[in-house]
Parts: sequence; structure tokens; C-alpha cells
Amino acid sequence: MVTNRDFISFSNINGINSFSRAEQGLDNPVVSVTWNEAARYCNWLSRLYGFTPCYTESGGRITDYNRDNNGFRLPEYDEITAMLRMPSGFINEAEFTRLGIWSSVDALSEPRAYILQEGSQPVSNRLAVYNDGIMPNRGLGFRVVRNAE
Repeated sequence: MVTNRDFISFSNINGINSFSRAEQGLDNPVVSVTWNEAARYCNWLSRLYGFTPCYTESGGRITDYNRDNNGFRLPEYDEITAMLRMPSGFINEAEFTRLGIWSSVDALSEPRAYILQEGSQPVSNRLAVYNDGIMPNRGLGFRVVRNAE
């Protein structure tokens, strides 16, 4: 998960005051982030490391998504399920159940987030779509991925 420390750097460079996030713990996952902010963070990280961004921005809004670029992006459904099947510890199940994560699936038409439902079933069976528009009452976080070269 992207941490408050990570997101503060992005925010400050982009003129967004986010120092209050430090009070939530610098190494805790960043929460209450919109899909657009998460995608813009991915672009910033891509440019920082010299990769081609996966999202096209115009006026601070994401207008296009190209999964084939080599930059950082939000994971898609199949990648989330693959991460869930990996050995324990790759995804913090408690964090994922509590926070959920943004996804690039249907990014431009209706941003989608996924959560883990509580229960005793295997984690891959508990993955669910969480969609509530802007999700004002959910501390939604995000994770970034990058295409292998």
C-alpha cells in the first residue's frame, strides 16, 4: 500500500497541502484518496523513475489509460486476485479488508475499488467490488504495480 510518507511527497510537489496525513502516521497506508489522485500519483512516480505514464492527464484530470506503457498504475482485477493467491504476507489481509484498493478496471467510465469481505473462505473468494461514487465514508487506499519488462 502507498504510505502517507509517499503521498505527502507527491502532494507537496503538486501544491496540495497534505501535512495532516503525517498525523495519521507516516508509514501507515494513505487513506481517503480519490481514484484521480491515485492515478495522478502513479503518473508522478512513473515520471520520477523515467517510465512512460499509463494515464493521460489534462487539467489535473485523467482522460485516458494505456495499460501497455511501462509506468506505474493501479492494479487490475486479475492482478489483485494473483496478489491474493501469493504466499501469506504479500497483501496485508486486515488492511485490505479495512481499506480496500483502487483499480484501473473501468477506470475512465466508473472507477472501481475492491475490498476483501470478512469470512473464513479463501481470500480469493472474498474479493468484492466496492463502489460508492467518491466513497466519502471509506478510508480507501491504493497500491501501485508496473508492467514487467
